[in-house]
Amino acid sequence: MEIFLTSISGILVILGMILVGFVMGEKGWFDDKSRGLIAKLVTQIALPCYMLYTITQRFTAADLLKMLPDLRFPALSMVILLGIATAVARIFAVKKDRRGLFISMFLIPIRFSWGFPSIRPFLEMLVFPMF
Repeated sequence: MEIFLTSISGILVILGMILVGFVMGEKGWFDDKSRGLIAKLVTQIALPCYMLYTITQRFTAADLLKMLPDLRFPALSMVILLGIATAVARIFAVKKDRRGLFISMFLIPIRFSWGFPSIRPFLEMLVFPMF
């Protein structure tokens, strides 16, 4: 139950950040240029720092080294899905300036709907305790 509550609290923190940004944007605090800056700050600085903090608080170096060999299946599935997404983007002639977004939008739903259930039986003790 503690793991569930911790994961929900992490999601609520992110949703709170989104809500604050939305309200500030609606009140006119940001112009178009600053909205892009805020998005970059959140996605390229705040979220990676939050993830790094979470990993370092929940795992020791020994735990991470112990998990490393078992991460080959999730890593391999992500590489395969990246290849498929890139091929689909080229087949459908997605514009180059939108290709990265298309690939990430292609990967995320497939990763959560297909990837996690497929690795759960093999890596349940390694993957799901951190959520």
